Amino acid sequence: MEGLSAFDGIGLAILIGSGLMALMRGFVREALSVTAFVAAALAALWARPVFIGLAEEFIPSDLIANIVTLGVIFLMVFLAVSFVTGGLVKNAKEGEDVGVIDRALGFIFGLIRGLVILGLILIIIASATPGSAAPGLIAESRIYPLVNASARLLQALAPEDSRVGQSPVIEAPSGDERPVDNSPRSIEDLIRERANEDDGA
Repeated sequence: MEGLSAFDGIGLAILIGSGLMALMRGFVREALSVTAFVAAALAALWARPVFIGLAEEFIPSDLIANIVTLGVIFLMVFLAVSFVTGGLVKNAKEGEDVGVIDRALGFIFGLIRGLVILGLILIIIASATPGSAAPGLIAESRIYPLVNASARLLQALAPEDSRVGQSPVIEAPSGDERPVDNSPRSIEDLIRERANEDDGA
């Protein structure tokens, strides 16, 4: 579609793919299985500061080191929690057809999961970018505000000693930079300001 960037295409593909997968499985199964996903995502963010140094000793690229570290931790925790919840997922809807409402709720659930995935991707990219700012190609995409909100939420849950947790995806203006008021003022306002300056002197 016109006006969509490559990141928009990737983001929409992840969102739609995650939503359709959840649509087929239904909300109940997704609600149980997503526990493993959320646990793995949070574990990856919390454990990253512990293992990133080890990864950087063998991987020269900061971006690849972050991807490998987060990916390995995520996969290990995801498989472990999935093994525990597997029985519950299997018994949740066994022998029953998934209803329309259950599928619709599952689709919404899948979209949220897709946003979490995109938020993690943005955090990985931002952590390997100078100033922890997203590249222009990503920041100018239409889907970026949603992805950035997801990334900021994940950052809020990350440990304080994590570089990713400390650095916002988009750097806010400095506190010393105050907006200049260029609005028109009346003569009375100017006289009042002048009087205040004289009193202060």
